[in-house]
Parts: sequence; C-alpha cells; structure tokens
Amino acid sequence: MDKTFCPICGTLTGYGNPEQIDVVCGNHTGDEINAFFNPPTMDSIRRERDKLLKESDWTQLADSPLSNEERLAYTTYRQALRDLPRKVDLSVSKDIKWPKIESVG
Repeated sequence: MDKTFCPICGTLTGYGNPEQIDVVCGNHTGDEINAFFNPPTMDSIRRERDKLLKESDWTQLADSPLSNEERLAYTTYRQALRDLPRKVDLSVSKDIKWPKIESVG
C-alpha cells in the first residue's frame, strides 16, 4: 500500500490510495482546509470586502452612537478595506491580510 500525506502540511495520514488528495491530518482548522481547497480569487475578495463595508456603513452616519475617535478608527478601517484589492497579489500569496478595526480607549 502507498503512503498518503496531508496535502496542506505533508504529514503522513495513512496508507491507501495516493490519489485521494482530500485526506488531511487533524492539525488544521476548517478555515485552513477551506482556504487550501478553495483559494481566494479577486472576485471573492471583493465580495467579502463589500460585505464588510456594508456591515460597517452605520458607523459613518451622523447619528451613530460612536465617539469621534471610534468613528475615525472605522473610517481608517473602511479605507483599508477599499484599498485591499489594489494591495493583494494572489500570484505571490493566497494569505489575505484583512484589515482590523483599531481598538480605541
């Protein structure tokens, strides 16, 4: 029998059909497995970015309950989201560094 290895990290997963590439070891999260088998595309990055922008639209409204500092943190975060597609080079890395909201206080 042939050895089978995890396609993500190369760990021996057992013996059997070496063509069965979807057998991963137990050392990976669901997100890691999903990212490996479904690498991001520019379209998927833009869709996620648009979703995150929409979810934070309320932070920019005049009647938002946020302080000026918090609103500024969200403004910076939202600009980083808008800039993300120009900064991503999928030919270099599939690991997307998503912007985070800076904590205030």
